[in-house]
Amino acid sequence: MLAALAFLIVTLALCPPRQNTGLVTAGLVELTALLTSVLLMIRDVERPFSGVITTRRRP
Repeated sequence: MLAALAFLIVTLALCPPRQNTGLVTAGLVELTALLTSVLLMIRDVERPFSGVITTRRRP
């Protein structure tokens, strides 16, 4: 996903679209939101006792 986002940003920087810019912008926003949510979920899973998804320690 990170490679796809980097490819899209480089492509937009080198040759910006002349038409259908709304579709490209929506795709970029959607891909960025997806990448951000995946990274937040990975961060939360790596910290099982302090994240949003909490896990109780067994006594």
